[in-house]
Amino acid sequence: MKRTILTLVMALIFSLLFYGTFVQLVESQSFETIVIRADGSVEGTDKIQRDGNIYTFTSNIEGLIVIEGNNVVLDGASFTLQGEITINGNNAETKNLKINASGNAIEIYGSGCKILNNEIQAERKGIRIRDSDSNVISGNKINAKIEAGIAFETSSSNTVTENTIAPSLLMGGVDLYDSDSNTFSSNTIHFVSLYGSSYNIFDQNNLPQGIAIRSSSNYNQITGNNIIDFNELNETNIMSSGSITLFSCEGNVISSNTIVNSGGIFLDTSSNNVLRNNVVSGTGIGFEVSGSPQPKLSSFINDIDDSNTINGKKIYYLINKSDLSINPSTYPNIGYLALVNCTRMIAENTHFNTQGILLAWTTDSQITNNDISNNYGDGAILNYASNNKITKNNIKANSGAGIKLSYSNQNLVSGNYITRNQMGIYLILSADNNTITENNIADQDIGISFHTSSSNLIYHNNFVNNTKQVDDASWGHPQFPGVPLPSENIWDNDYPIGGNYWSNYTNLYPEAKELDSSGIWETPYVIDENNQDRYPLINPIDIPPVEVPEAPDGETSTTPSEDSFPTTLVLALIALVAIVGVSLLVYFKKRKR
Repeated sequence: MKRTILTLVMALIFSLLFYGTFVQLVESQSFETIVIRADGSVEGTDKIQRDGNIYTFTSNIEGLIVIEGNNVVLDGASFTLQGEITINGNNAETKNLKINASGNAIEIYGSGCKILNNEIQAERKGIRIRDSDSNVISGNKINAKIEAGIAFETSSSNTVTENTIAPSLLMGGVDLYDSDSNTFSSNTIHFVSLYGSSYNIFDQNNLPQGIAIRSSSNYNQITGNNIIDFNELNETNIMSSGSITLFSCEGNVISSNTIVNSGGIFLDTSSNNVLRNNVVSGTGIGFEVSGSPQPKLSSFINDIDDSNTINGKKIYYLINKSDLSINPSTYPNIGYLALVNCTRMIAENTHFNTQGILLAWTTDSQITNNDISNNYGDGAILNYASNNKITKNNIKANSGAGIKLSYSNQNLVSGNYITRNQMGIYLILSADNNTITENNIADQDIGISFHTSSSNLIYHNNFVNNTKQVDDASWGHPQFPGVPLPSENIWDNDYPIGGNYWSNYTNLYPEAKELDSSGIWETPYVIDENNQDRYPLINPIDIPPVEVPEAPDGETSTTPSEDSFPTTLVLALIALVAIVGVSLLVYFKKRKR
């Protein structure tokens, strides 16, 4: 289904780009071309009055204005240009103009230019700055329909301040491509995208749809910005999430930003970034560090201290620590705990009720006697973590998996109450040779799920009233047998110890009988052709209840929202493609008339 969504997105993008390109090419044919020459002369109109180097509109104009000269001041005097402006000269200034453009409203190829106090409506880009440096963009209202409000291409040392840049459909408000050392302050920008762009500063901006920093965009400073109420917006850019997102970049400073009722802060395959004094509040996952497609330890090495908070609780991000006890006394008010490349750690007697706990490249550690409940996303995540123990925890009502293991081996999961999560335990991507025993796994969509994870020993658990007791990713693709590879696990500890208790056993095997008064059914519980519990238990295992001390200082948990399939997104994309088609038909009819 993800491939279907991607196909729709690409179809939409190409349709819109074609539409914008077509309209720009056809309509530009009717424009008169007005040129301000290098010698100061004006060709192509009598509606621009020259006074020295100042060129003032005396009426509305339809046409393409090309500025060849340096130090030209083009004053729109609040008149309207139905057309576009191309600036080839240096130190040119364009101000006080209303522009309605069928393509890109302003294109800047010179340097040291100023774009001040204009109102810009553009079918494609509002302002395009290419191979151009040291420009000032200030006090403008920019509304670009399809592409970026301001697009920077290999352009540096520009200053953008006090502009209002509305959302566009594809690229958002500001798009930087291979552009360095630009400064953005006191703007309202609906979504920002950086690609291969470094040493930029975003300070004290309103960013309602967030900012994405990607592909070797390094050493940028994102400070004091606000992302507020993204979840309340009726129209959003298809690439935005109301978050600060870093992908494949390093050395960025993310500090003193406020994210409310929106997304969060997400680092993916990014290293040596610094996070300080950021405040995230609202519903959904508010903070995450990950690596894709196959994580490396370096992706988790970032400088993140406890001045960062989620819903008023602290983020504790510990790297290269050993022999520490983490509890409400030593690490109070925990909103999120990450143990990265740590050894012999103990997390105990704590309420993880906001964002959960992560162990990455951490060994010989324990998560014991905690309440890991009501978290957004997964409760406890083990990533390349081995020889750890997750024991005697209450793990319930998390919006993702209660426990998720990936690339993690030789761990013990025992004595836990794992209930009412989306799925109880999720073993993915070579989570092999783990032992899962004496857990109560109940009342979930999926009790335990596998994706290419084998040789796990699973016995003496109670699988009770899960919609699916067991699931395997290989079952979902019958048209591609063996993709992904099926998981093969061990579901009992031989006779007479036995296997697991299955609440649906008697419905599946109504004729089954007890084996030699052993408390074990004689008929195996068949999961698939590679997996069966040979000695299923007749009665549930008695698992002692978990008693976690009350949360100190009146701390309370929050309730996660349920993540749903993005049906709305699919319908919206289909509708947008249809709108483009109708727009083209209407446009052609008008041209014929």
